[in-house]
Amino acid sequence: MDWYEYSVTYLNTNTNTGATGFGNTVVNYTKLRYDLEGMTTETKVNEQVQNRFMAYDDTYTQVETIMQLCQAFVIIGVVLSALLTFTLSLCFFDGLRNKFLFWIGMGTLRIVVIVTVFFILVSSIIAFLGFLGITAAFESDGGSSCNYGPCRKFMSPSSRTNAGANLDEVQEWGAREGWFLTLATIPISILLLIVVVLNKFPIPVDSVGSGEAL
Repeated sequence: MDWYEYSVTYLNTNTNTGATGFGNTVVNYTKLRYDLEGMTTETKVNEQVQNRFMAYDDTYTQVETIMQLCQAFVIIGVVLSALLTFTLSLCFFDGLRNKFLFWIGMGTLRIVVIVTVFFILVSSIIAFLGFLGITAAFESDGGSSCNYGPCRKFMSPSSRTNAGANLDEVQEWGAREGWFLTLATIPISILLLIVVVLNKFPIPVDSVGSGEAL
């Protein structure tokens, strides 16, 4: 899943579109798509589209550091979410639930659930905020030659410049699905944490006889 994208598109601005007059058509483009594992370069030249994946190397040391930070906390959040989901799913089966609660206790399990949800929330926030450093990472890796685009601004709408007769260059850059998905998990985690804290116990306990007061 992509976390960031930078694209340069060349448009022919003198294309006859029939009844609608003149419009813009894509002549060629180059897209750099960054995910947590590496960078995919997508190019279109002469109606041919090619994709080439490249792992981060010495050229992208700071970018790789940012991606490794995000990857680490995303994995932590996913693993904790999977463990929490598995544990609470088991508690919906009476036999397993009663034995489990008798072994660990309702109060202890409630604390474990609260702490787990809290760390899921913290992991999402760190991954979300940590990725904002990608602009400084691009600037550091690009050196003095990196004086535009992602090196100066985290996200920007399209920027169009004239690249020749009847040809415009359009640049776009910004965060993609991975970063926005991480953002979406933050309010969900906050809501889940509030529900767990306000409720005495987050699973059905109507038939539980653990002997421990709620």
